[in-house]
Amino acid sequence: MNKLIHIGFGNIVNAGKIIAIVSPDSAPVKRLVQKARETGDAIDATQGRKTKAVLVMENSQLVLSALLPELHREHRRKAERKMKRKGILIVVSGFSGTGKGTLMKELVQSYDDYALSVSMTTRSPRPGEEEGKEYFFVSREEFVSQINNDGLIEYASYCEHYYGTPREYVEAHLEAGKDVILEIEIQGALKVKEKYPTALLLFVMPPNACAGSSRNTVCVRYTPNGGKSLSFCGIRFAVGTFIVLPSLFPCATGPLTK
Repeated sequence: MNKLIHIGFGNIVNAGKIIAIVSPDSAPVKRLVQKARETGDAIDATQGRKTKAVLVMENSQLVLSALLPELHREHRRKAERKMKRKGILIVVSGFSGTGKGTLMKELVQSYDDYALSVSMTTRSPRPGEEEGKEYFFVSREEFVSQINNDGLIEYASYCEHYYGTPREYVEAHLEAGKDVILEIEIQGALKVKEKYPTALLLFVMPPNACAGSSRNTVCVRYTPNGGKSLSFCGIRFAVGTFIVLPSLFPCATGPLTK
């Protein structure tokens, strides 16, 4: 993962490309700078100010900066900490036809730090579907083996076929610092939350959520101890489990926030 750091006066460099940050005052560094100027490998980012640090880049270029070496090293350390961070799990649920998939694909295409999870299924590929892109297509025996070996974060059976989220695929992206997005139904999302308490659960709801069957209505219920829970499609879950935009929640029979 590339992280850009500021080196002063609007100039930026890739922290991962820096080999060393040195003072320009020593004789060896002065000779290196002079040679780089002669060969065109010196990049002057001082904006006419005194050179206080020299950044040695992996492509043999030298970047001259007016900022002190200590400041550059601190910027680099912060960038490296961000580069090493583990990603978070984001689970998206909601009504069918609300555009969840379109929303998530646009997010992945617009930003490099997100990855869309690919589910595993026992059904056969449909025309145009590719292995590893839409799904990982496996036999029923292999899917059951994944279940028995805790190889799935969550799974469900639908229309005589299994669907599940492969643990190895998701955790590899998380370790690489990617925030992984899962698009699954509510029950699966709650299972994910049990295994990954830090997961962020999002619920996408259209303004006309009250239209149609009462099973598609989201209701707020108050418990005897003063708590609140949500009920949707016969499933009850605690308020605060999912994040929902209040402006998209016209069906609630009570307030969502205190």
